[in-house]
Amino acid sequence: MTESLEQFNGAIIEAFGRMAAFPSSAQLEQLRAHFRAVVDTNAKFNLTRITDPAEAAVKHYADSLALLMWVKKCDIEVESVLDMGTGAGFPAVPLAVMRPDWVVTAIDATRKKVDFVARVAAETSLSNLHAVHAHSRHWRPGRKSQIVLAKAVGRLDACLVQGARHVSPDGWIVVYKTAAMNAEEFSEAASTASKLGLRISEPFPYTLEYAGEDINRILQVCQPAP
Repeated sequence: MTESLEQFNGAIIEAFGRMAAFPSSAQLEQLRAHFRAVVDTNAKFNLTRITDPAEAAVKHYADSLALLMWVKKCDIEVESVLDMGTGAGFPAVPLAVMRPDWVVTAIDATRKKVDFVARVAAETSLSNLHAVHAHSRHWRPGRKSQIVLAKAVGRLDACLVQGARHVSPDGWIVVYKTAAMNAEEFSEAASTASKLGLRISEPFPYTLEYAGEDINRILQVCQPAP
């Protein structure tokens, strides 16, 4: 595991650097602790198919930080973030690590995954990260979130339906998608957005690099219509 963590360490610094994100030594240790827990727990029950340190550093951790680039570009002051269907803690954990000033809530319908994220948050002193066992369809927190996120949890229209339940009137729904999203999926999402009173904004494109190849991704952003 020591060699794997060293590989992860180098890959994180390189991948984050491409996204203009530079973790402190304390933040780097929090990310390492999370990755170590993901690998260890994955041997007991499935959290993710990606456990290679270099691949995870790019496709899980660096990818999660695309939101930081979008927020900076749009000059948005963020207070609360909701991660729907967090799984192993993506994008919730990397975001909570890199932005300790944000209140990040991670929900998932699978109890084991929520317990895992809660345990990691406690063990790494991520006091701004809160894990809740809930399905976005049924969860009623009493307060809506400024930014609602969905990463690798389904088609865009379904993400908008669930996100619309939890986003504040002046907030954003942000969905992590491949840049190769097909026209049919977008068309169905546009129709759904109209019915929900949402306005689809221009996507935010970004590029990851893994094994010498570019991975083109977008953040698809929606807002409640004024």
